Amino acid sequence: MIGQHLLRLAYRKPPKESIFYGEAGKILSYEEGNVLDLGGGPGYLSRYIRECYYVVQDIDYKLLSYGSEAIDRVLAPAEERVFREACFDTVIMHDALHHFSDVDRALENAHTVSRGRIYIFEFDPGSIIGRFIWLFEKLLGFPGNFYRPEELKKKVGRLCPETDFRRLDRFRYLVKCTHSQS
Repeated sequence: MIGQHLLRLAYRKPPKESIFYGEAGKILSYEEGNVLDLGGGPGYLSRYIRECYYVVQDIDYKLLSYGSEAIDRVLAPAEERVFREACFDTVIMHDALHHFSDVDRALENAHTVSRGRIYIFEFDPGSIIGRFIWLFEKLLGFPGNFYRPEELKKKVGRLCPETDFRRLDRFRYLVKCTHSQS
């Protein structure tokens, strides 16, 4: 698929601090413990989290190979649960959820393996830039499972009652879920 080849080109080298990772990095910089990055490709967000055991789970072996040797990498789809229940303090999905074939299963997996927080960073398909990204990704062959912030908050809220969202800018947002025991 041409889209996957373009992703490999884009992520071959770690990006400089940018609008793409900058805001997420600031939000995640205080996380610690065991962190799972679902659909995180090379796991470049690990550079922003200081003291943690970082695992990235992705379906693309090539993207995983670009990551740092300091993180663990697991070749598996986000929908597949390969870890035991409640073994991660934090689960991250950064620009990834819309790539998953079965969003509900991926969210259930994230909720099951998390004992703390789940952060989902996404593009808003209701914005002009979000609509462009949705169309572009569809043309490249990606699933394009984009949700408006309110829709994703509701979907995640079925699994985790302590769910909220906030806008990061005009076209991106964050949905955060917190397990009641943390």
